[in-house]
Amino acid sequence: MSSSSIQSDTPLDAPLPPAKPVRALGWRLGLVVLLTCSLAVGLTEWLNLPAGHAMGWTQAQPPAPQALPGQARAGAQELLFEPSSAGAVDLQAAPPPQPSLQWLARDLGLILLLSLALHGVLRRMLLRPMQALDGLARSLSQDLLAERQRSAMLRQQTEQQHDALLQARQAHAATTRELSELSRVDALTGLPNRREFEEALRREFKRAQRQRGCLALAVLDLDRFKNFNERYGQAAGDAALQRFASLLAERFKRDTDLVARLGGEEFVALLPGFEPQACQQLLEQLREDLRALQIAHAGGVNESLTLSVSVGLAAYSPQQPYLSSQALMQAADEALYLAKHTGRDRLSRAAISAASPRSAQADMAGRKV
Repeated sequence: MSSSSIQSDTPLDAPLPPAKPVRALGWRLGLVVLLTCSLAVGLTEWLNLPAGHAMGWTQAQPPAPQALPGQARAGAQELLFEPSSAGAVDLQAAPPPQPSLQWLARDLGLILLLSLALHGVLRRMLLRPMQALDGLARSLSQDLLAERQRSAMLRQQTEQQHDALLQARQAHAATTRELSELSRVDALTGLPNRREFEEALRREFKRAQRQRGCLALAVLDLDRFKNFNERYGQAAGDAALQRFASLLAERFKRDTDLVARLGGEEFVALLPGFEPQACQQLLEQLREDLRALQIAHAGGVNESLTLSVSVGLAAYSPQQPYLSSQALMQAADEALYLAKHTGRDRLSRAAISAASPRSAQADMAGRKV
C-alpha cells in the first residue's frame, strides 16, 4: 500500500462509550423540583406566621381570675396592669390560629401544581433537547462504529491486494527473466542462440581490435543432416543435435569461449585469444570426437557411414585484420561453403584479406577421411 492505512487513537474494534441515561436524569430533576416547591411553600407559610410564632415561642397566658364577690371583683378589675410603654407585652393577646387539614391540603395541592408546572417547563426546555441530542449521539455512534468496521475491512482488503500485487510482481520478474533467458538460449540444445552469439561477436571483435589480440571464429554444419532426419526421424535428429551440442560444450569450456546454435544443423564457435593454428587443431580433434560417437548415418559421406561435420574457420589477428565483425563472419561462411563443395567432412580455413574478404583463397587444412 507501499500502501496507506487509517490512523486512529483507538482500536477500530473498540466498543463505543454508552450514552448518558437521560431518563434517570429526568426522574432526578422531578424529585429536585418537588423538593424545591415544597421548600418554597413551607418558607412562604413560615413567613406569613406572626412574629412570636415564627420564632417558635408564645407568651404565657395569665391564670384566669377567680370569681370574686361584688366589690372584690370590681377592685380586681381596677388592679389590672396596662402597659404604658410601646415594648410591653400585651398579656391579653389572643392565641394564634392553629393549622388545620384544609391548610395542609391547600399546601400539598400548591406544591403539586408548582412541581408539575416547573417540571413541564424544564422538561420542554431541557430534557427534550437532551433526549434529541442523546438520540443523535446514539445514531452517530452507530454510524461511526459501522464506518470503523468498514475501514478495518477496507484496510484488510488493501493489505491482501498489496500482498497479491507483490507476488504478481515477483512472478512477473521471474517470468521476464525466464523469457529473457529463453530468448537467448536454444530450447533444444541449451546452447546460446543466434541473438546471443551476434552480441558476443560484436563485443569480442571490438575487444580484439582494442587490445590487438586474436579472435577465431568457426562455423560448423552437420553433413547431409536433412537426409538423416528423413531416414531416421525427427526424434533421432534431435537426439543427434543434442549429442553434438554436448560435445561442443565439453571441448570449448573456457569462460571466454562461446558455442551457439545458429539454427537447424548449423553451429558456431567463438574463441577469443586463439591463434589460428591452435584453433585449427582443436577443430580437427572435434571432428574425430564426433566420428568416435558412432552416430550411424547410412547417407553419410565418410567410409564408416557415421554422422560427420564440415567446418569453416576464420581468424582475426593484428597481422591479418578484418574490417568488421560482419566481415569476419562472412569469411567463415565462405570457408564453410568451400568445405561443403569440396567433399564435406573437412575443415576449410579462410585466407584473411582485410580489403577484399570475398576474393580470399581458402586453404584446405583438413582432408577427407
